[in-house]
Amino acid sequence: MGRALKRKPSRHKKSPARGRKKEGLGRDLPGGRGPEAGLFQRLKRAGLVLRPSLGQHFLTDRRILEAIAAAAQLSRADRILEVGTGAGTLTRVLAERAGHVVTLEVDERLVEFARQELAGFANVRLLSWNLLDGKGNLVPEVASAIGDLERFKLVANLPYQIATPLLLNLFSPRLCLPLGVVTLQKELADRLSARPGTKDYGPATLILGYWAEVEPLWTLPPGAFRPPPQVTSRVVRLRPRARPLGTAEEFPRFCSWVKRLFSQRRKQIGGRLREFLGIPASREAVQWMEVQPEDRPEDLPPEAFMALARKVPQPRDRVGGQGSDL
Repeated sequence: MGRALKRKPSRHKKSPARGRKKEGLGRDLPGGRGPEAGLFQRLKRAGLVLRPSLGQHFLTDRRILEAIAAAAQLSRADRILEVGTGAGTLTRVLAERAGHVVTLEVDERLVEFARQELAGFANVRLLSWNLLDGKGNLVPEVASAIGDLERFKLVANLPYQIATPLLLNLFSPRLCLPLGVVTLQKELADRLSARPGTKDYGPATLILGYWAEVEPLWTLPPGAFRPPPQVTSRVVRLRPRARPLGTAEEFPRFCSWVKRLFSQRRKQIGGRLREFLGIPASREAVQWMEVQPEDRPEDLPPEAFMALARKVPQPRDRVGGQGSDL
């Protein structure tokens, strides 16, 4: 048998891992793939300075944008509502996959820039409107534009300041919204998807959960955005509940009880009910709510609050208004 051949050592040294540049989440892809490459140079040439106070933290990594679009299960038959156009990076990916995209941007400085970025897409309608009025309701122009979509999906990197009231407006029986995929501040995403008995479970969980189910998908670190926010974000998927907890007519009473009881979330439910109902009625209430007097509001399932809202007339407010904000 011949001698085994020995492999000659390579003349080229391997580059040390320490000096290797990693592809970080949220960075423009190497090699200039897609229109996201060079985006911030174009913004600079246009004289645009981003305003973090308006939630202007942009996703530019094509892989993240495509993952969000994939989570929304898009097809050419879909109509999409995007809130927060920004520089149009997500809008472009949505327009490549969906039949029609309505995208809303409140910052008029960015609107013209986004129009230029999206000039090749005839299926995009870009609107420059405020979304919510001073009471947290959809302004009439936005409500009309959404109504024109009839059945639609929500896909957005939501500005953190308006995320909660916007979701409460959109996931209601007035609109036909079968699915939403949104990026939220992780703290809010955790509250919306929390389970009874956890520290994150509270009014936001219950009030949005009256209409919708929230599924956490993945977490995005601050470095996924440019400029980076000071918080971690999470992508979640929302779907309407197959059977809402109650009717539209029962919803205000449900919200009222949730906010009242959670205004002192660590107090036992038996004592809180005595404050509103008196001793005899409070004893009956814990029985048909199927809870224990020692339970606290954060321990109660949504069905317990619904039972209370159905059985008991709305009490006189003895804790000062509607309770804490969501």
